[in-house]
Amino acid sequence: MLDADGGLAEQSDWSAKVAAFVPWSLNELVRYSAALKPLRAA
Repeated sequence: MLDADGGLAEQSDWSAKVAAFVPWSLNELVRYSAALKPLRAA
């Protein structure tokens, strides 16, 4: 669904949802990782 540059390779409802979800989910992963970092040091 995404090409090598991160653009949509396929135009459909599903590909638009995936293109919106991937950046959001990666941002959430970074946010949770930062929040849990102090617990890893303990």
